[in-house]
Amino acid sequence: MARLRVGVIGCGTVAQIMWLPNLRELEEQFELRAICDLSPGLIESLGRYYNVSRYFLDYRDLIAEDLDAVIVLTPGSHTSVALAALEAGKHVIVEKPMCYTLREADTLISTARRCGRHLMVGYMKRHDPGYLYGRQQVHQIGNLRFVQINVLHPAETLYFAHHRIKRFNDVPAKKIEALQSEWDQLAVEAIGPVSQRLRFLYQEVFLGSMVHDV
Repeated sequence: MARLRVGVIGCGTVAQIMWLPNLRELEEQFELRAICDLSPGLIESLGRYYNVSRYFLDYRDLIAEDLDAVIVLTPGSHTSVALAALEAGKHVIVEKPMCYTLREADTLISTARRCGRHLMVGYMKRHDPGYLYGRQQVHQIGNLRFVQINVLHPAETLYFAHHRIKRFNDVPAKKIEALQSEWDQLAVEAIGPVSQRLRFLYQEVFLGSMVHDV
């Protein structure tokens, strides 16, 4: 079977810890053709490390490549990038969260159906043997009246400390500010004109570490 030709958009922590190493490990199934990030130094460094000669600063340039699928690993809402990839005829998998608002979700789903392409969110817990076992046990209980889930949430640095994550301080500040402004507007659309603290909790906690679909 021919390998799937894939491109990765967003080469930060999650890409470096999980996606890029796994794509290389599964090289008999996937061909990593291109990568994209706002950081020039990062994509050049990762391009050398993973032997990828096609790397871009603009996601639209990557989407124009001859690819079967695009993996969207950027921060914030993934709507704009995912829509562009679907419209270009690519299958798309996005990291969590897929988006910030119901409007975005409806648009993404309808676009995937119209374009006849697969759209998937990377909810790895659905394939976790521990969660699958727990689901099986819960279904055997019968009529549930109360469920309590406790999450042990240590400092995030413990997830990353043993990895050599490449970072470069070369992304223009105006680009970061523009993206943050866009995400803030989407957060207001989702939960209303709340305080900055509540908006932060929605974006960084509820749609961050607590985003897993358990």
